[in-house]
Amino acid sequence: MPPIAPRHACGQLRRSVLLAASICQLIACSSAADRALDVASHAASDGGDAATPDATADVAADGVVADTAPALRRCNGYPELCARRLDEIVFPATHNSMANADEGWLGPNQTHGLARQLDDGVRALLIDTHAWNGGAYLCHGVCEFGNLPLVDGLTVIREFLDGHPDELVILVIEDHLDTAPTVDAFTASGLDGYLLTLPPGERPPVLADALDAGTRLLVALESGRPPPAWYHHVWDYAFDTPYSFDSPEAFSCECNRGCAGREAKPFFLLNHFITRGIGSVDDAAAVNQREVLLTRALACQEALGHLPNLVAVDFYEQGDLLAVAAELNGVVSAPAPSR
Repeated sequence: MPPIAPRHACGQLRRSVLLAASICQLIACSSAADRALDVASHAASDGGDAATPDATADVAADGVVADTAPALRRCNGYPELCARRLDEIVFPATHNSMANADEGWLGPNQTHGLARQLDDGVRALLIDTHAWNGGAYLCHGVCEFGNLPLVDGLTVIREFLDGHPDELVILVIEDHLDTAPTVDAFTASGLDGYLLTLPPGERPPVLADALDAGTRLLVALESGRPPPAWYHHVWDYAFDTPYSFDSPEAFSCECNRGCAGREAKPFFLLNHFITRGIGSVDDAAAVNQREVLLTRALACQEALGHLPNLVAVDFYEQGDLLAVAAELNGVVSAPAPSR
């Protein structure tokens, strides 16, 4: 009986032979490829594991090696984010997300609506809720200037989450609405199953774990508090910078809200927009550019000792919000398109 080749040697032999067979096939050496495959089959019959497909390649009937490696998982667009806790991630955010020009709002802070924002890569939305005309609405101060039923806005988010199982969204609500109608709107929109609860005093979950659990919407309110458990009071979990700057020169890294005990809080909201009555595309184009936005984000990270987890801007498509968020996250791969 001939000696039996070691299993690892046969595996290496098969990979080498398959590569040679593929090359020969490509240069029309079909007979040589056939002989090479016969050799590999013979090695397998002698007790090796050559008949076992390689972990990352397979051979088609024509002898060409095809890549069968599983696709790399992308969490919020990037493989590098999957193993990080939520407080270790920067989420591109929009200020007054609901107030947009595409849908005819007067004095908008954004160009596009909620669906387009999410499709484009925004992952944190700052919205305002109001009681108006007997219902629950998204408005910015004066509902006659622009409004959207709250349930409709939440449904947009639910539809995005339905179609993007590896994406998590953060929703920060400036709530001028009671808890009951707010909770009713979440239920009516179908978001109940997506709601993430952060137990007080515990670290946020790893992103991939939250995705796997299906809890992919984190909600925090400026006034409201639990219950229900997912109805987080934002300043129990986060702190922010001031938000009323009338020029780029006025930007500061002072702590504004949620400052008590901020060292133990998991999230830092960086407000990065100019407030001069109404939103300005020109102002956004100036302050959202990489040099300005990244420089301030890094300065505030150093000053306040915390990664800026939510970087909120006006007119997000102006400048470099998404690229700066990726740079702050230290990711090197391109994000997967959502659309």
